[in-house]
Amino acid sequence: MVIDADTIEVILPRFLEFVGDAALVAHNAGFDVNFIKENAKRQNIPVDLTYVDTVGIARTLLTGQAKYTLDGKDIEDLTREPSQGG
Repeated sequence: MVIDADTIEVILPRFLEFVGDAALVAHNAGFDVNFIKENAKRQNIPVDLTYVDTVGIARTLLTGQAKYTLDGKDIEDLTREPSQGG
């Protein structure tokens, strides 16, 4: 816990208001979405989230990798502009 930080009971309703109907995009989104859903349930807040998990995208684009973490060089390479030369 962070000293002097607002609790999940304060932050979650603000976060859900901020998100609105937008789709969430996250790497390993299932972890985050489960956290949000569980805490919403505890607070009796109805939630229906749409999300995209970029781990699935990475697995499709980077076949055969041992892992698909954001700190991996191969994931970094996806964000670079393709080279113009041959």
